[in-house]
Amino acid sequence: MYMQQDPAHVLLFVDVIKEGSIAAAARKHQITRATASRRIKALEQALGVQLLHRTTQHTRLTQAGEIYYEHACGIDDALRQAEAAVRHISEQPSGLLRIAIPVLNTEEFLMPAIWGFIDKYPEVQVKVVVETDIRDMVAKGIDIAFQIGFAHNTSLKMRRLLPVHFALFASADYIEKHGLPTSLEDLHEHRALMMLAPDGSIIPWHIEQKEVFCPKNIALSTNSADLLMKSILSSRGIGSFANILIQKEVESGQVIQLFPEQLYWMDYFSVVHADTNIVHPKVRAFVDYIVCYVDTYISQKQVGV
Repeated sequence: MYMQQDPAHVLLFVDVIKEGSIAAAARKHQITRATASRRIKALEQALGVQLLHRTTQHTRLTQAGEIYYEHACGIDDALRQAEAAVRHISEQPSGLLRIAIPVLNTEEFLMPAIWGFIDKYPEVQVKVVVETDIRDMVAKGIDIAFQIGFAHNTSLKMRRLLPVHFALFASADYIEKHGLPTSLEDLHEHRALMMLAPDGSIIPWHIEQKEVFCPKNIALSTNSADLLMKSILSSRGIGSFANILIQKEVESGQVIQLFPEQLYWMDYFSVVHADTNIVHPKVRAFVDYIVCYVDTYISQKQVGV
């Protein structure tokens, strides 16, 4: 009847031959010589054969020991190869990295960083999806996500990348057709385009980062930042948006910021991943890379590059 042997005993037996003695093998395994002898004896008893001829001067294989050693060396080599393969995975970023971005308009900001990461780590294959709700990102198979605001999940670890200022925007065409509001009260007469929080509630506008302002004429509420931006650009109403995502349209004059001294508030654009004891190298490498990328991005903006 087949009896499974303790792999540690088998590897110890192999090292007795490779090292030349039980004492040398014991030192390699960091056990006493007596413990090593007991384990070899236990292996022989389990197999029902004598593996070693022992004398005070030498240790040599019996005929059965030679046969067993030949096969046991294959086990030793296989385990070492398995260990090396796992160590390689634990040290080198590789495999599929699933990244969720919150809105399509972040492509211009994020994709240069993602492509830079791919070029630096060619053994990593990146899959990018658009995902607005990252509360269950682990269950969805997402490794990395980007979020404006708080993740609302204690199982996620956030790394702030850069501050994001929110403000009120409308297209130049909308202002031309419907007039420029000159007071906060005037906003109640305009179509409001509102964002929804993950729990479905409407996110109000903020006055000087302190008070909230809730417009009365809400024409559209959505949890899609992409839909909100497209609605602003297509002159459907007035909406709050992150400056970093609409900066190009503001600079071109297509979009106008309203009440810049009153209606504004700040949050953070962050990278998010699962909060685990062991962070996969591909995740750790990407977080480190995106942090350096954003630091460079901010520095270039500050000097006007």
